[in-house]
Amino acid sequence: MKKLYYNPIEIPESVRIFSSIFKIEKEYDCPSDDGPSDIDELFKLAASNSFEKVEVCFSKHNEAYYRDSKEMTRKVPVVGWFSIKGIRNGGGYLDDKFIGFKE
Repeated sequence: MKKLYYNPIEIPESVRIFSSIFKIEKEYDCPSDDGPSDIDELFKLAASNSFEKVEVCFSKHNEAYYRDSKEMTRKVPVVGWFSIKGIRNGGGYLDDKFIGFKE
């Protein structure tokens, strides 16, 4: 499964969520008082079957990327809109550095 890695200090520029069950179709610029801005909260929404779409918009400043393989060297940069449905939270860069260590 793909994991998203991101700069934990920077939040996405924008967020889009859609749920036909809850009749929600929103796009938020971040930070926003009326929408989710905590990326952990967004991953919880994305894991729910009640939301068909949970997308974040990253700029080059965010320097987000995902890995689609177990190889440590393979990173796929993320710029623009990115769906986090079916994506696991890889955490920030500090967490990423510890993945390569084995006990």
